Amino acid sequence: MYIDAIKSLTPTQWEFFAEDVLWHIGYEIIEGPSEGNDQGKDLIVRKENITYLVSCKHYINSGKSIGTEIEKNIADRVIRHNCSGFIAFYSTNSTSNLKSQFEQFNKSVTLQIKCIEFNQSDIFDIIPTMTGFTLQKYFEEPQHLYHHINKTGWEYFPLYCQNPNCDKDIISKENILSSRIQLVRVNNILELMYGCKSCLFDFGKSAREYNSRIETYKYLDGSIDIYWWEFQQIRYIEELTDLNNFIRLCCDNLDFRGVSTSLYKSWAEVQSAILQVMIPIHWGKFIDPKRILHVPEVTGMPLTDFFLFAKKNKNLGKQLIEKATNRKT
Repeated sequence: MYIDAIKSLTPTQWEFFAEDVLWHIGYEIIEGPSEGNDQGKDLIVRKENITYLVSCKHYINSGKSIGTEIEKNIADRVIRHNCSGFIAFYSTNSTSNLKSQFEQFNKSVTLQIKCIEFNQSDIFDIIPTMTGFTLQKYFEEPQHLYHHINKTGWEYFPLYCQNPNCDKDIISKENILSSRIQLVRVNNILELMYGCKSCLFDFGKSAREYNSRIETYKYLDGSIDIYWWEFQQIRYIEELTDLNNFIRLCCDNLDFRGVSTSLYKSWAEVQSAILQVMIPIHWGKFIDPKRILHVPEVTGMPLTDFFLFAKKNKNLGKQLIEKATNRKT
């Protein structure tokens, strides 16, 4: 699931990625990546009083495993840089010969070099625990790196479109971007619907995109007709919580005669299914495109471009308020 994203990284980016990964799991960065001849080391890190030389090999595009013909002179390099340990950080895997060499170093009484491997599968296990703002340094949309969070051995439960003529699993990676859930008022009775956007009934101009602010929910032409959420949106815990609060708010509204007999069943099905594909809570929040302020690129430096834009735009303050609150001022 991460392979295509990792392939997009250059060897230099892979070294900086290794620095962030190792720092994330508790290593102190003594010396980071550098340009030019690195004299056999990409980073130097420390943990539990052991200083490690880090070797980063990025061969994922060729698929080549790292062997002794690539990873050479480990002991000499470790000693030269005053280290007592060695970390292999590979985007592929190591060969059996190289693994045997690592084992020999770990068992050796004379050399006393502690070797640790971070191969492709190890790194893939670490990525979901990292913060979104760190991953955004390397990947444009980190939330798309990781779709299903259910582990091997769990039984996956698909969520099928409510249209009886449609058999699509609407939370699958292929379909989730084109699915939604909607809360509808039908004859003063609340009804919850979910499915493919093309299969759900189109309520036309009465539809209003939910803006994550429960307190601003309002009547449309005297009655609440429809509110809807993207399934991609409620993969974020804040959005799922807001949706749950909104449903409860509507259910408590005295203007409604009640809820349909299937509402709570449908909502339970949605919650059980969406938990399988939740985005890790520390990977950031859902960003409504309507709240993004687009700044023209002039110099290529974002902060400079913003100040140039602000200087020319007298209504910037007003625009920022509107973007932040989703209200006209």
